[in-house]
Amino acid sequence: MKRLWWCLAVFVLSIALGNFVAPPVIGSMKPLANGEHVVEWSDGTREVFNVTGPKKDAMVTVGDEQMEISRYSMETPHGLVFFFPWEPEHRSFAFYDVPTGTTVPLDYLGRVEVDGLRALRFSGEFGATDSADSPDPVTRTFDVERRTGRVVAATRTTADGEVTLAASTQDKLVDEATSRVRILWWLQFLALAGRVLAVLAAIMGLIILVRRS
Repeated sequence: MKRLWWCLAVFVLSIALGNFVAPPVIGSMKPLANGEHVVEWSDGTREVFNVTGPKKDAMVTVGDEQMEISRYSMETPHGLVFFFPWEPEHRSFAFYDVPTGTTVPLDYLGRVEVDGLRALRFSGEFGATDSADSPDPVTRTFDVERRTGRVVAATRTTADGEVTLAASTQDKLVDEATSRVRILWWLQFLALAGRVLAVLAAIMGLIILVRRS
């Protein structure tokens, strides 16, 4: 009888590990966290995104502009500003370029690989108008880790050439994305191992019951 109870205990524990551990861990990684997010570029310029506010109603300050931002969809009233949602869809996103003050579609271009991470590439051209007073057009490209939505590479291309993320910024972003991807891998492994153990425990329990009958 003890063996049967052990099988039942292993079955219940395995189901719990496989189905109830991952959701809260993943849920804690999805929302945009408060704090100062500094993005430095190879030409020496920098963008600072300061996220503040209570759990649901976040605000982001970029330069002299302050706007509401969703912690999950990462959208502001003007569009995305740098952050992408968890598991971004393969589609165009409205993106707000603060320096040019324009919002245009950031189009999905396909899959790429950045430092061993599988990413999605998005690109759009900003500030391109017929007005003589308009700022010079700039093409912005973002490589976004496909599961976590973390930017792992980015470029700004103008008539003067291409500007990339500063090495320190890109290394930090890649490290953060890699850490999250590793956590997701272990959660998947735990879920699979839990299901396998549950099946084995169920089989052993059935064998014990058959032998006792």
